[in-house]
Amino acid sequence: MKSASQVNARDVEYLRTLPMFERLAVWQLKAIAEAVEYVDVKKGKTFLTQGSDDGFTYFVFEGSLHFTSAGGEAREVNVTPDVSRNPLANLRPRLFDVTATSKVSGF
Repeated sequence: MKSASQVNARDVEYLRTLPMFERLAVWQLKAIAEAVEYVDVKKGKTFLTQGSDDGFTYFVFEGSLHFTSAGGEAREVNVTPDVSRNPLANLRPRLFDVTATSKVSGF
């Protein structure tokens, strides 16, 4: 976790653009920005597993993803600005396996 002095204004402003956080006060955005951990996922890695609950909410701003449901339905998603504004597979327990089909970056 970052300290308050490590949080930059760009992180806070980016969080404000996300619908989930747009109505929060600046102090709340700073607290979230302190807790954010940036992640890079290698192509081919499954990083969310159906039925799991890791307690995290993920936002992806770069890459391509493959979603597979319990029934075997599959869907490819290329991250666009609209996709990156919403949390990825936010329901818990997770309803999908999510695999990176390219390098994926997010938090």
